Amino acid sequence: MKHHCTLHAQKPPCNFHPNITRCHRSNNNYYYPKLNAESSDSSTQSPPPYARLSVPVYSLSTLPPTDANTSTSSSSSSNIATLNLVTYASPISIQPPRYALGLYKGTLSRENMLATGRGVLQLLGKQHAPLFHLLGKTSGRDVDKFKALMNHTTTTTTTTTTTIQWKGHTILEDCCGAMELVIVPGIGGPIECGDHDVVICDVTATYATDTVGILYTDHLRNLGYMASI
Repeated sequence: MKHHCTLHAQKPPCNFHPNITRCHRSNNNYYYPKLNAESSDSSTQSPPPYARLSVPVYSLSTLPPTDANTSTSSSSSSNIATLNLVTYASPISIQPPRYALGLYKGTLSRENMLATGRGVLQLLGKQHAPLFHLLGKTSGRDVDKFKALMNHTTTTTTTTTTTIQWKGHTILEDCCGAMELVIVPGIGGPIECGDHDVVICDVTATYATDTVGILYTDHLRNLGYMASI
């Protein structure tokens, strides 16, 4: 069954995603690219090996630009701070400490990050799994996610998530840690990489907590939030 791309409000194929079978923001969770018949067995639609990896789940907190001198790459169309979910993130250098971050095209988080050149990447814990739909499948243009965190309701529970201010950003108090990321001037991108842009960021500050139980994508799959491989 075909689904609309809910991010770009288009029927398949989405103009932004011409080579996928289903958009990762549709009700069927994450997509797998169509196989190239010249390089793969076209009789199967198996996910690529990297789709089997269990990776940490982060949330990126971003702010809208506050003045005309803030940044270079893009200007945000909305004056809204927001949070999202990130799984395409990885440390790439010990000295200086740097992270590579994948920003999904069309999202408010991407606009804010490119407009300001900075954001706070927080490592989520297993207790944050019920926030999957709010943070990962809801646009900050439609919902004030920070207010929604104060009284978040799922099909089975209602929870309150406490937030704090750190480095000018709102983050989850019980996150497993956080990093202030600043796009490296000149070399940090954005680098266009298909449906994501990649930015290279300096880690300019870190926030440590005592929270244990890091959230991984396998845990989301086991709970049914993400499609099983």
